[in-house]
Amino acid sequence: MNHQTNFITLNHDHDSNNDSQENYFDQNSVNELANLQRPVSSMLSHEQSQNNDAQSEVYSTIFDLNEQAYVERLFKEGFKPHQKDKSIIRKFSDNVWKNGNAWNKIFLINSVISAVVILALEALIFAVYIQNMKSNVWNRAKYNAVAVYLALYIYAEIYQVVFTLIALSTSNVYHLYSAVLFLGAMAVYSGIQLHELDETLLSGLSGRFTRHTIQALSITVTVCSCVACVVQLIVSKMLFHKFKQATGEKVGNNFKLIQANMAFNLHRDCVILGYFFFPAFTLQFIVILVKKSDPEFTITVVVLALTFVILVLADYSATRELVIGMVLTIVCYLAGIAYLVFKLYRLTSGFYHSPGKRSLIAFDVFSLILIAVLIVISLIVTNNFGKGMKKINKNNYTFGSSKSHTFESDTESKLNMVPTDVSPTSPKPEVLDF
Repeated sequence: MNHQTNFITLNHDHDSNNDSQENYFDQNSVNELANLQRPVSSMLSHEQSQNNDAQSEVYSTIFDLNEQAYVERLFKEGFKPHQKDKSIIRKFSDNVWKNGNAWNKIFLINSVISAVVILALEALIFAVYIQNMKSNVWNRAKYNAVAVYLALYIYAEIYQVVFTLIALSTSNVYHLYSAVLFLGAMAVYSGIQLHELDETLLSGLSGRFTRHTIQALSITVTVCSCVACVVQLIVSKMLFHKFKQATGEKVGNNFKLIQANMAFNLHRDCVILGYFFFPAFTLQFIVILVKKSDPEFTITVVVLALTFVILVLADYSATRELVIGMVLTIVCYLAGIAYLVFKLYRLTSGFYHSPGKRSLIAFDVFSLILIAVLIVISLIVTNNFGKGMKKINKNNYTFGSSKSHTFESDTESKLNMVPTDVSPTSPKPEVLDF
């Protein structure tokens, strides 16, 4: 049977007595009509499916093109994909214990062993000294000086181990050599301590054997400090290329970013060193020279507290690229130079009469050099603002925030810029310029 119509309307309200030919269909006719409608529906569904596939293919092509363009832009600018920042414990585990390189472990073990040995020797010097010291006012001042030596070395050895853990955990070549530089400074200081003991502090002891014992222990401290520094320098040479590669992964081959990254890391290392030298000088000054009744005591305590605030502000401002913060810290550095020069003049002019002045003079000079370097590097870091370091160090000072600048999140945000009004008949889209 040939049907000439595209659709047929069934009249269910026809009169049962009026059975006309055009309105009456038996069951076979209805079934045949249904069979004819199924291919039409299948054809429409197939055509709609093809349209959806074509639209999906267009979207996929757009996404691929834009993602490829974004990746090329990232690598051209020197960025490389990186994952969410790990915790310091996870970094230490991955970079030291689970790392197949034995030099990492040697660097850590040498740092810990030298710290324990030197601290034990300093404690032994203090114990021998106080047991054989004659009781008088001048010897009481010497007692304070030797006690400061012990306290200073306790702080120094703890600082040394913590700095070593930071350098190894971050695989930062700048931190690595700054840790070695700190060991060199402490080796110089151990020699100053030996000279101070021979010239001033040992004269009030009872017994020649005691003086020889303390001298031998002081020489051993100096030797251990020098050996530890040399060993760490050799190990750092072996770790140099690996740490340099890890440090450079954040900036790639972009020359401007390489220079900005170097200045930023040197600034951070100077700040880290400042956490030792500035408080060490101030604490020695409070214990050895200043009396509690003296107004200078209160001023020195306030300077000690402000030191930590200024150092935190300096690193935070450099990380977040805060010009006001950097200017404020530079002004504080200039005030610090004036303060240290004033103290150095008093120490060398004979204003203070107390044993242990050579140690104070040494730390005063160390601190002056460090502040001068900090001022120069702070100016360079401030000049580098806006060159990309803020994005690289975005995860610093997040205070527990889970936000992280990742390659995947950036790609997704860029791909969201793709227009949504694309249809199969639309012209071929242009790749977005990122």
